[in-house]
Amino acid sequence: MTTAPAVDTPGEDHALETERMAFALGQSVRQNFAPMAACVVVALALAGGGAPIWQVLLWVFPALGIYWVRRRRLDTLRRSLGEPGAAAAAGTPRWRWVLREYIGLTGVAGAWVGACPAWFMSGLSGGTQLFVSTVLCGWVAASLAVLGVYPLVFVVYSALILTGVALGWAYAGLSQVIELLLVELAFIAVMARSARDFSQRVIEGLRIRRENDALMAAAQQARLVADEANAAKSRFLAVASHDLRQPLHALSLLNGLLAHVDTVPKARELANQMAQSIHALDRLFGAVLDFSKLEASAVSAELQWIRLRPMVERCMQIMNAHAQAKGLVMVNRVAGAELLTDALLFERVLRNLLDNAIKYTSSGTVTVETSEGPRGLELVVSDTGCGIPANVRGHIFKEYYQGPGARQMPGLGLGLPIVRRLCGLLRLMGPEASDNQPQGSRLTLVVPPEHWRTGVKAEDTIPQSLDDAPDLAGLRILCVDDDGPSLAALASVLRVWGCHPHTATSAEQALALAGELDYVDVILSDQDLGDGETGVELIGRLRDVLGEIPAALVTGDPAILAAQRQGDIEFPVLTKPVRHDDLKAILQVFKELED
Repeated sequence: MTTAPAVDTPGEDHALETERMAFALGQSVRQNFAPMAACVVVALALAGGGAPIWQVLLWVFPALGIYWVRRRRLDTLRRSLGEPGAAAAAGTPRWRWVLREYIGLTGVAGAWVGACPAWFMSGLSGGTQLFVSTVLCGWVAASLAVLGVYPLVFVVYSALILTGVALGWAYAGLSQVIELLLVELAFIAVMARSARDFSQRVIEGLRIRRENDALMAAAQQARLVADEANAAKSRFLAVASHDLRQPLHALSLLNGLLAHVDTVPKARELANQMAQSIHALDRLFGAVLDFSKLEASAVSAELQWIRLRPMVERCMQIMNAHAQAKGLVMVNRVAGAELLTDALLFERVLRNLLDNAIKYTSSGTVTVETSEGPRGLELVVSDTGCGIPANVRGHIFKEYYQGPGARQMPGLGLGLPIVRRLCGLLRLMGPEASDNQPQGSRLTLVVPPEHWRTGVKAEDTIPQSLDDAPDLAGLRILCVDDDGPSLAALASVLRVWGCHPHTATSAEQALALAGELDYVDVILSDQDLGDGETGVELIGRLRDVLGEIPAALVTGDPAILAAQRQGDIEFPVLTKPVRHDDLKAILQVFKELED
């Protein structure tokens, strides 16, 4: 027989028990008419069997009143289960106190019904005695569907009624009272077992319903995420169709003018204008590629201690030309501190925040400052620009979202979303947007206490500029790409750097060329060669001919970079469009290996 626990059990599912209690109360409230109707039937039988009317009324009206009051009270208790807090004692869940009152109210009702046969049975005819006993036993059996949710409540209620039946037969002079008691005990035992099984089925049903509700909530959340992703794609297409076409349009017009250039100054002017468009395209595509890498989890953080102030100074130097062009002053108020972070990724966070501040500021200052707070070291990038309206602060970190006035500025709305993703990767809190008094906006990052320190003299681990890279002259490089224009552009860049590129547009051509060359220092191969062979396979075959020489893959597929990070590809991977600095860096490493 299952009983209600009297003390709190560690690990008990109070939410499930609350649902169970609410179900039991709901059953009792909804089915309360049945015992009230049974009271009327018993009263009519008593009156017809010879019991004094006044005694019958003295029993039946209190019985009806007890069940009515019980129904009202149980309904109130059921509603109270949804209220916060405990019913009586702090630390005790509400459902326990409700269960105790439920047992008490049901026990009072069972005791009053059980008093009926004990009071009237001796004065009734034999047929009426049998009828009343049958009705009361059926009453007990029927109550299983209502009270069986808690077997203890059902057993208490049944025992009180059946004890009254046994007493009534004893007062009536039945000689087999002992036998009757044994039968009643067996009946209660069987019904208690049925109540236990019923209770277990109810609990399992409630548990399944909770799991279904959780699945439905997860499905609803997944649908909302999918809807938001579709909305983000729509925003991206709307923005990209304009912002990506603009520099391409300018390049197309400028390219048409090249045929009419007749002086060196005009050629330089066109080259400068084309460089601006190319820079804009590089920024736009770079933002999309960076975000796609974060989406594909192809970026990992390598934490090390870095000095914060030199990092901020370096980022400000990089962004200073942009700020000076708008007449802005950049202020560094960063205290001496060291962060445990990834230098390259953290620099990207700072540069994105500074770029965002400069973009939306037409006059005044852009300031970077730090302060110690209860959550850790707060790093704030503030400006005196147009500010961020309160109604859009929840949207500025969404992909491809651009705030009011941003359509006149280049960009795809990925700068702050990239910052948000990188902050999660670097275990930073934020960014958080707020007003900068009296004008402008503030974006705050919080470095947790375990990721920063002060007063430590450590070497500056900020990556040095690639402008100081050693000379690459003399490197013999085998370049393989099935796209002719891309291959020609790569070869032109390598020649400017003093390298000796040898080009091939297919795996067969590359292998034939390798057999003709005396030696090759480096292999640069596209991954998708268009003839069914991959760059990884080709590099293996070329090494069989040329020996174990350094090699790198060039690809437009972010999944290849993710495979390289997981160790599935042993070669360095450069993602298209490849920046000059990235290409120069990998060639610098290869030349140092040769030296």
